[in-house]
Amino acid sequence: MVLRMRGGTRTDVIYGGEDWLPEWAAAGWLAPLEKHYPELRSKYGPLIANYALRDMTYNGQLYGLPYYADMFTFQYNAKILKDHGIAVPKNWDDVLQASLKLQKAGMDKPFSYVFNQELPHFYQEFVSQVYGRGGRMFDDDSRPLFNNPDSEAFKHLQWLQDAVTKHKIVAFETADVRVVDSLNTGKHAFTVMWNYLLARLNDRITSLTICVV
Repeated sequence: MVLRMRGGTRTDVIYGGEDWLPEWAAAGWLAPLEKHYPELRSKYGPLIANYALRDMTYNGQLYGLPYYADMFTFQYNAKILKDHGIAVPKNWDDVLQASLKLQKAGMDKPFSYVFNQELPHFYQEFVSQVYGRGGRMFDDDSRPLFNNPDSEAFKHLQWLQDAVTKHKIVAFETADVRVVDSLNTGKHAFTVMWNYLLARLNDRITSLTICVV
């Protein structure tokens, strides 16, 4: 898409997202729809989740309408936890302790996780976990917080590093659909993934019961 737009190839409509909107709009490759259709926000804004509306906005102008929006959530296998007498984790320390208990019981890698820097939501999954801890990536003046050892972002990056290198509780996959398949085997108990994939995880024909925190 970048090569197409840099080359001046006529493109009337694109499928994009908050990952690329700021840089593409700043480059002048996108048309602010609100400028051409002033009624856009008033007509459709009330029908759209606020965070989705913000994601389509750059410098106060609406550049598109979302056809879909979702959240990343921490998900767990309810049956596995029940069978091992483990309470549903309420924080990341609980996740670690539960994983270590499952590991001791014979589950090699309790946490299945997407690790693929080529996927745009690879970064989004991490940010969602930071938000889940009550943290932020930047302060109100857009200064980074993630390099501060006292920030939740830094702490969670450390949690992930320890989970992989020290405790060895994480099994990496290259895509969300692979995480779904791996959880359906019953070899893992936890993940962080798109919320809409719960439907596939809860398919009684192919999987065990999965719930969301």
